[in-house]
Amino acid sequence: MSARPSLPDQVADFCRLELQRLADPAKAIQMAAYMKTEMPFYGVQKTDPDRVFDFLERNSDRLSGLSYREGARRLKKLEYDL
Repeated sequence: MSARPSLPDQVADFCRLELQRLADPAKAIQMAAYMKTEMPFYGVQKTDPDRVFDFLERNSDRLSGLSYREGARRLKKLEYDL
């Protein structure tokens, strides 16, 4: 039996999977062209991550403060590879 991921890992995984689901490769090309950059874009609109993070915030009472903060730290450390 495999160990269940820690709560912070579950939070980071949830966000990563939701952002992958919301990614639009066609929009990503347009976004990068508009910004004139080689930085990766995934075609995720500004309001999409806000909805994901708002969901987490609304449900944060189910998470301890420490787990919530640790989840946020792990999100920041995620590579830009969705």
